[in-house]
Amino acid sequence: MYPINPKLIDPSNDYKELVRGFRNASYVLKGGELVVSEGNVVKSTEGRTFWANPKVPEDLLSSILPELGSKFAEYYTVRMENYLVQEDYLGKSAPIHTAMR
Repeated sequence: MYPINPKLIDPSNDYKELVRGFRNASYVLKGGELVVSEGNVVKSTEGRTFWANPKVPEDLLSSILPELGSKFAEYYTVRMENYLVQEDYLGKSAPIHTAMR
């Protein structure tokens, strides 16, 4: 429950009142677990890591990767290979599968 009456506050003019009201939540549930009680964090939960898992035709992928690798070499100090993260390292992996049409 938040100490805000939406009938009395105009968010476009009283945004500071909204921020103040949301600053100390009475209760917050995340994934069915109580994480905030009376404005105090009582439990920390690990969230999911969303990542894209596109299905790209192999011929298109093989034509894009060399150019992408050269752009990484030109503009970044870290190599493109170092950006890859194994799914095992993600606590709660949540891939978003996509496909080209």
